[in-house]
Amino acid sequence: MDTKLQLRTYRRWDGLTADAVALLTSAREDPFAIPLLVSPSTAHARAVGQAVADEVGVAAGLQGKTASALRRELSQSLLDMDPQVDPWSGSALTLRIFDLLRPDDPNMAAVSEHVQACRVRGIAHADWTTAQQFSAVLQSLIHHSPAVLEQWRAGEDVDAEGSALPWDKAWWPHVWRLLHDDGHPDPMTQLTQLCSALGAAPLRWPSCVWISPAAPEWQDYSLAQALGRRIPVTVLHLLPACAEHSRWEPFNSVREHTNLRWHECVQQCGGQAHDHCDHADPETNTGAAEVEVHLCHGEDRQAEVCAEAVCAALQEFPDIEPRDVAITTSTHAPQAHLLSAFAYAAESDGTSRTNPLAQCRISGARSHLPPNPVIQAVCTVLRLSRTRQTVGELLDLCTMPAIAARFGFTADDQVTIRRLVMDSGIRWGLDAQSRSRVGLGEIRQSTWFAGIERLLLGVAMSDDPPSHIDTVTAVGDIGSPTVPLVGALAELVSRVRHAMVLTATSATMQQWVDRLTTLIDNLTSPPAEMPWARQAATGQINVLARVAPQCKVDAMIIADLLDEQSSTRPRRPSWFNGDCHISDPAELDGISHDVVVLVDPDEDEIGADPLRGLRDPADPLSDPMALRHQYLFDAVATARRKIVVVAQKMDPVTNSEVDLGPFVSTLRGNGLPRRHESSDGVESPDGVVLISHGLQPFSPHEFTDQSGQSWRSFDVVMAGVQLNAQPDVERSPLLPRPTDPPAQIYSCADVSTALSNPARTVLRARIGAPAAKRTDDVVEELPLDLNGLDRYQIRARLLADLTHGSDIGTATAAERLRGTTPPGVLGLESLNRAGEEALSIVDREATLIAGAPRQVIDVNLELTDGDVPHLPWVDSHLTDPYRPLLLTDRIETHGVTLVRMSPANLSPRTLLETWLRLLAVAVAQPDVTGWRAAVVTRSANPEILVAPDAQQARTILAGLVRVAWWSSQQLFPMPARTAAALTEVILPYRPNRWVTAAQAGWKEDHDSNWSPFASADYSDLERLCRQHCEASPFDLARWLMTPITTARTRGRRSR
Repeated sequence: MDTKLQLRTYRRWDGLTADAVALLTSAREDPFAIPLLVSPSTAHARAVGQAVADEVGVAAGLQGKTASALRRELSQSLLDMDPQVDPWSGSALTLRIFDLLRPDDPNMAAVSEHVQACRVRGIAHADWTTAQQFSAVLQSLIHHSPAVLEQWRAGEDVDAEGSALPWDKAWWPHVWRLLHDDGHPDPMTQLTQLCSALGAAPLRWPSCVWISPAAPEWQDYSLAQALGRRIPVTVLHLLPACAEHSRWEPFNSVREHTNLRWHECVQQCGGQAHDHCDHADPETNTGAAEVEVHLCHGEDRQAEVCAEAVCAALQEFPDIEPRDVAITTSTHAPQAHLLSAFAYAAESDGTSRTNPLAQCRISGARSHLPPNPVIQAVCTVLRLSRTRQTVGELLDLCTMPAIAARFGFTADDQVTIRRLVMDSGIRWGLDAQSRSRVGLGEIRQSTWFAGIERLLLGVAMSDDPPSHIDTVTAVGDIGSPTVPLVGALAELVSRVRHAMVLTATSATMQQWVDRLTTLIDNLTSPPAEMPWARQAATGQINVLARVAPQCKVDAMIIADLLDEQSSTRPRRPSWFNGDCHISDPAELDGISHDVVVLVDPDEDEIGADPLRGLRDPADPLSDPMALRHQYLFDAVATARRKIVVVAQKMDPVTNSEVDLGPFVSTLRGNGLPRRHESSDGVESPDGVVLISHGLQPFSPHEFTDQSGQSWRSFDVVMAGVQLNAQPDVERSPLLPRPTDPPAQIYSCADVSTALSNPARTVLRARIGAPAAKRTDDVVEELPLDLNGLDRYQIRARLLADLTHGSDIGTATAAERLRGTTPPGVLGLESLNRAGEEALSIVDREATLIAGAPRQVIDVNLELTDGDVPHLPWVDSHLTDPYRPLLLTDRIETHGVTLVRMSPANLSPRTLLETWLRLLAVAVAQPDVTGWRAAVVTRSANPEILVAPDAQQARTILAGLVRVAWWSSQQLFPMPARTAAALTEVILPYRPNRWVTAAQAGWKEDHDSNWSPFASADYSDLERLCRQHCEASPFDLARWLMTPITTARTRGRRSR
């Protein structure tokens, strides 16, 4: 049969497009028969379609197909191939290979030794990893070196050069031959069958226009020949040549090799070839556009400079539109996403030029389709058997959309679930059995099940001691609204345990279909916006079960298969819609634009070559680096008017220079056929304009006005910042006067809190900032040792239990069952010591009260005036500073003694709060004299405070409450711990003798609440006190602590 195959090559994309339009719009016998357009990508098809619409007014019905999509369509219609099942790619091929890796096969000796060695080192699933790696190798060989596979099929176990394969790869040909035993024709056989079927099959296309990519797959040539025997096929190949001996030659090898392949293909079938149909001059083809190289710092700065370069191009060429500017970078690179979100102020304020980018949109950074939430949840549960089952994993399960929908967890519930799980003491391990594989099966505390039992018991029990039943200690403070949430959490943990039992053993793919159906029904429910998620999850594993129904795999492999099948795919980009588009250089593949911007072109990393030794060294089509270079060359060669390169030249951290990559270096050294004179940059001797940028967008030289130095920014906001920059001035710590501060009723604890950290008080009152507190990060490890805070909390809980009537044995048993102590015998010593200390504190308290009658005094005081320090801003920056203040509280006493038990050493806050309570009862009961307070701590002797007379007590108490009230409006710069250190009431820990008590106290007091006002340096506190209060820190500390010192002195005398 005569061939109708033709080849035409072009120097420029515009010439290729013009011929494509002529061929697609030429007269034909049936006007309703649309020619077939085969294109490298959707972008090429859209570009040609728009050119057709420009020529004839409409391009209805013209839809381009890639060559691979055409093969799939023809295979489905002519060979009855199932489009859903491809046994020679992806997970299906990996699964078939895995089923063939049998340790009893002598040809698999290398694989068996590798798997055994990995097993000895504790590496699981080495056989599955080997199958995945060999699957990737086979797929690469199918696409790039089919001749090697044909040799293997014929029994020749050699590489591309005919040499014997090395020992570690000698099993590859054997597996390739075994893969044919199940009757699936390989891709080479499929192509032969397809080309044969094309000879007699009816075709709906009158002709075909085939736009060749830079590197076609080997099947494309045979398919084009087969089509050419039936209908006219014209192959259009872009060949942007460079001058002989140019530095660009290494970058242009792929298209030259493709051109030779197409010529051979046409000659084999007797077709015609026409070279250089647009008659372009190779001497002026490359480098004809202006070249501008921007040298800057890291990724974020590159995105900013790229946006500026687009602005400059749109202003320099008023006749172009945003769609005429192409930005090329990896679509997964940070620069692409930063550029897509870029926005400038639309109006100029006179400090900068009008911003063209405000009228255009940058798009193209790949956003991904949302993953299947059901598959996400199932994979997480399947992998739990190989993890420690930590508390973090339990919390992550609760937040997964499919699981949250199944058990009714709302977004607000997640905070409560986190609190419940942390209160239950869960650390890691589903149950004791799950810990047995690491030798801790006898330690049940802090497992998921132990924590759930504690929560359920907390629902059923009251807060009164005893707080445990048998081996379970209840979690307290579970309110009625939380009860349904505890039930749902318990149901989730129970079903996860059932799922782990169900999936613990290996099974065939067909059996896994039933298992996964049960798992999905029990644990997941598709979110309302994704009703298809459940069917998609079961459907994907069904497809794999059809390929290898009897292959036995375990849960981890099933999770890998589901992950691979449901991996998020990028959304299809909308090409040539008027936007300035971001694309990978491979996606442009020769399409011309007026301005091409290349962002960090040398930064793409090429991974290890899995086909080393199996490639034809003379064939650049299978070389990833050569292909990458070709796409970059195409981007430069097809720019009509300007080439802009944004490259990293300086390290953003050290500001040291970074060597330019091979592409940018070649571009700089290629030379231009005509010189470009510019006042916007410094022109290098080779004709390339070099522009160096500062680290920040507000660097002064970004806004030079006709200075001829380097560059002028289009960022109106940054220009305004630069123009109106003012020197830093020291700010006053005073806040504006509040308009209507809320009235507040204080308790003794409130006053103590306000004076212990005044910075936290003022920030919370004025701006609603939460108080800085210790981190609530989830702890996953079992405690092996107790720090000071742990021991304090244990003593506090033991004291609470003893105070409520528990005996020491019951209290320590309850504490041990909470899981807060180290497991086994490790925690016995610490727990017993804490119990002895708590019991000692209770005994000393009993001695102090000595049978005195217990009473509760109701405090309800209105306080005016009071002893306050002199603060210069009281009248000018406070609202109603002298209003009457209310103090209400209920204080327990034993006779005339207040007793406060503390599980730690005496702290300034405990001392201050006890002092406030003592003053309150002295004022509330003025007829009773001899009031005293005792703070019982770990030390042998309690701290005794004796109250002054009622009138003096009122004056001191009113002053303390008033300063607490002022602290809600302005900062009172003296926290209690620092005050105690300055007056030597309580000395803090000093790490060395060069650190004063005041410095150590301020170091402990300083936290994130103090950061807006002062640093952790004590001299900064001194500056703040003198500037803000016209007093020294010692003056303020003496006002706060002198009455307490006097009361302590009286207490020591009274012993």
